[in-house]
Amino acid sequence: MDESSQVQQDAGLALRMMEGDEDALRELIRVHGPRVKGNLHASYSPDVADEAWTDAVRKVWENAIGYEESKAPLGNWFLAIARNCAISIHRGRQRRDNAEELADDYPYRPPLTEDEEDVPDKKERARRRKRKAAVREILDSMTERQRIVMEADLAYLSGDAPHDAVAPAEDLASQLNTTKNNIYKIRHDARAKLRKEMERRSFYKEGQS
Repeated sequence: MDESSQVQQDAGLALRMMEGDEDALRELIRVHGPRVKGNLHASYSPDVADEAWTDAVRKVWENAIGYEESKAPLGNWFLAIARNCAISIHRGRQRRDNAEELADDYPYRPPLTEDEEDVPDKKERARRRKRKAAVREILDSMTERQRIVMEADLAYLSGDAPHDAVAPAEDLASQLNTTKNNIYKIRHDARAKLRKEMERRSFYKEGQS
């Protein structure tokens, strides 16, 4: 097919997609998909490329109404969307890979490890009981994986582990059938939620861990 005919075909495909014609999307994938897929797999790992491809197809369909033929040929527009998806996914994975450092972005003093029975002051014992109850409530509101990781950390801290130690990521990754990096991300998100909710309940104050 010569360039002029391809331009005309693309214009028709774009118009049909704007009107919600799913057959036009399938035709777009048939015509331009091999080039887009090839570019993704040449530039990124297979899993990133596959995820970017799926996201790109969805975005092309959802944003067809916004396509402007004067700015770029349809195939180039599809490719640009796919590349942007891949960049976003790649950067997101890099951030998750660094989540172990992010997990220590604030002092962590889990209230459930406090022993109020050894505190002579009645008000302090009451405060600690209230604080523990709040943490328990927050943990119960987390996702299952967040709760499992946090409870494992708390159990680990209740023993002879250093005060800032956490349950081994390798063990949790095996238990939850995931990766260590994902455990770091789960832990970071869970801690952030705990911190936010405890601040909302006024248990954390400026300068207080």
